[in-house]
Amino acid sequence: MDWIEAIRNVWVCFVNIFSDYFTMGNIIGLIAIFIAISTLNFSKRSFIVKDSYDPLLRILEENRGIGLYNTAKYNIDFLIQLKESYIYSAFEKREKVLINKIIENATLINQFKNNADKEAKKAAEEILLGELPKWKKDELDLIEVEVELTNELYSIIINGTLDIAYDMRDLEIICWLGEKYKTIRNEEIGEEIFYEKSKGIPLAYYLQKTIDKSELPEEISHLDVSTFFLSSVKEKIRDEYKKNVEFNIISIKSDDLTKDINKLIYILNESVKKLLIPNYTFNKYINSLLFWKRNKK
Repeated sequence: MDWIEAIRNVWVCFVNIFSDYFTMGNIIGLIAIFIAISTLNFSKRSFIVKDSYDPLLRILEENRGIGLYNTAKYNIDFLIQLKESYIYSAFEKREKVLINKIIENATLINQFKNNADKEAKKAAEEILLGELPKWKKDELDLIEVEVELTNELYSIIINGTLDIAYDMRDLEIICWLGEKYKTIRNEEIGEEIFYEKSKGIPLAYYLQKTIDKSELPEEISHLDVSTFFLSSVKEKIRDEYKKNVEFNIISIKSDDLTKDINKLIYILNESVKKLLIPNYTFNKYINSLLFWKRNKK
């Protein structure tokens, strides 16, 4: 007896036993009700995905691409609002923990970036003021270096592109020259020197006036002097900046934030699949088992 014949016999027995209770119309009606309920449940699940999961996943994807090496801020307003909504209570504990950690670390990094340009400016001016006198041949003293503050200065410093940015005219560096006119010696504060600030000139002009290109190594004598100088000090500036702001600590927080965002995206995507794909968990388990058996061979 083949399987088709077996199914037919089972159906005949079913009809004989329950013929008084079920007619063909009743059976068709039950099937229609089952299909309607399934469709309604799917619509509800689709609505849940569209109303809660989709916006959250979209925000997380946007935040995942931000990172630490630029001035872009993390958008956590939606996550904060989510915590105050009824949807938040529907999440499991692990999702709630990840959301809270993401908000905490993203807030910390946003605060760090708020002062990043000012701290980058401070580090750049400090190193330039210390390094430029080693290159100069001028009667006037270099008393101050002013780096034009831009919204991208932090990105320029931290990514080590100071020389390129200067060459592209994305920032300006002014060298202030002065002549010492008074020296005061005090037992408590030591020697204090006063300068008369006479003029501020662009870095390129300052180096052009104070460096003889014939004294530069042959392999770099064809380069712009300003570009070469900034290329030689950009690592020192970046190191000084990192030291001043305890960059290593922030970097660890940033790595943790990226990992948590990736984890939450994965968990949410899995939840969406469970809602929308019938028997997703079971099929995933079977596929994993088959994959394991194939690899074992």
